[in-house]
Amino acid sequence: MDCFYCQVEQVRLGLSPAVPLAIQQWQNVIAVNYAARAAGVTRHASFHACLAACPSLKLVHVPTFRMGGGMVVYGEGINEPSRREHKASLQPYREASGKVFQVMRDTVAAYGAPMVLEKASVDEVFLDVTDVVDMILGRDHGFVIQRGRLLTEGAIEAIEWEKHGKPAVPDDPDAVDGITDLRIAIGCQIAQRVREAVYTELQYTVSAGIAVNKTLAKLASARHKPNQQTYVRPSHIDAWMRIVPFTKIRFLGGKMGKLLLKTFDQREGNEAEEEGEHSADEDESPLAAAATVMAADMQSLSLEELTRKLGDAESARWVYGVIRGHDHSPVAPRLQSKTFMSAKALSPSVKEWQTLNDWMLVLVSEIVGRLHEEQQLNKRWPQTTTIHYCKPKEKSKGKAVDFPYEPGPIEMDRFTEFCMALMVAERDVFPCSWVALSVSKFRPITEGTKRNLTMDSFVTKRNLETDSFATKGPLTVDTLAKDPALKPSAKKRKNLTSYFSKQTEDVEGYRCSKCSKSFKSHDLESIQEHEDYHFALDLQKSIDLENT
Repeated sequence: MDCFYCQVEQVRLGLSPAVPLAIQQWQNVIAVNYAARAAGVTRHASFHACLAACPSLKLVHVPTFRMGGGMVVYGEGINEPSRREHKASLQPYREASGKVFQVMRDTVAAYGAPMVLEKASVDEVFLDVTDVVDMILGRDHGFVIQRGRLLTEGAIEAIEWEKHGKPAVPDDPDAVDGITDLRIAIGCQIAQRVREAVYTELQYTVSAGIAVNKTLAKLASARHKPNQQTYVRPSHIDAWMRIVPFTKIRFLGGKMGKLLLKTFDQREGNEAEEEGEHSADEDESPLAAAATVMAADMQSLSLEELTRKLGDAESARWVYGVIRGHDHSPVAPRLQSKTFMSAKALSPSVKEWQTLNDWMLVLVSEIVGRLHEEQQLNKRWPQTTTIHYCKPKEKSKGKAVDFPYEPGPIEMDRFTEFCMALMVAERDVFPCSWVALSVSKFRPITEGTKRNLTMDSFVTKRNLETDSFATKGPLTVDTLAKDPALKPSAKKRKNLTSYFSKQTEDVEGYRCSKCSKSFKSHDLESIQEHEDYHFALDLQKSIDLENT
């Protein structure tokens, strides 16, 4: 999507794309449309700096939840809302994203052949339209393809590439179109139809990359923006790898990219010393240096060098392939999120139960809203809920328990009390600098689903108007310990404490079972990216075994 957050606000406010627009979150700008970029506005700058660069800039603050309330609101004025009293909400953008993906899915489904859609982020998606292309090859060009195998050649006429978008690199006028080129051209036609459908129905523009694999398609999607599509023919790949910084390739922009750059620099430095040349400026930052190293430059590293530096052959083979434009990672049907999380950084740190309760209500409100939408759209329900918290300069901690509701309406006040009871059971949570609530382990909702443990299993019914946390005054561990709803029962597992002692687990972080790499438990994007990396390695290994 092109400047997606900005487009959502443009449509909501009825603004022209020619109006300079930026999305503000607290004091900084997190998204900038193309009109604002042309005026010198940049992301991550303060809104004061952005207004200085472009006085006519339209600033829109992301919607927020107010502390102690459950409604998403837009602030009035650039200095509102207050970070101490509000939590940023991206729900409107998630909802818009879901509408876009649905239009894409419906548009491709109209061809009458299977397709696979993989959600990469809120504004990015991979579409595998191989079966649609095969169908069109047979219907319009006389090819006979069965289960991915070409049985009968068809006719390949000269392709008018200027009708299909822009090339990743200039086309060779002497290049002969083959069946892969024809596939790419048909893919361009499908992409054009999808982009037109999204704009017609939602007024959002989309840029697309069309290629034979995910790595090339992702790179191509950013090649010509906005509202353009870029195709990568087989004859483009070698030339394109010579102008693409290697850190632009998926999974090579982080620690692995730095490790590869260090290996490359050591190799080049040794050769330069032998030839009597000076090495690169020692003061140059790794990121600045990486921008000058192209994917084709990294191809000088042998498979043996990569294996020695990365520590395992699988990673080395994967890197060896992607820097040459080869990627066998499949488009996986992962449109649905594995985990929903709502979090709030607390500054200054919270030291009272009542304030923490007010923020917990905000987190619950966001989670409940997403669960209601998920139940309606995808017929899924979580099996686990986790509260997370962090004290200043300490690692995040938390507790995970069975989700306490069966599919259906959720009373936010009672769910908030349940989550607060989990926090109280932790006891040593103050001063609290970060708090989060997540739900995970989603399962399909079926007619005969056995009733899950519900709130009634843990908390006795209470009058929320007269006996809620909000009306008891300042909360303490002592007052909660005296609460009748939390007192132990003589019957087995009829109270929160006995249940927690048997069912909870510490959640201080995520450790990969394959390589033991650790992540913070709330860094879900990095965890998902790391899992995708191992998935790609496993797939490459299986392909290598098949080839041997």
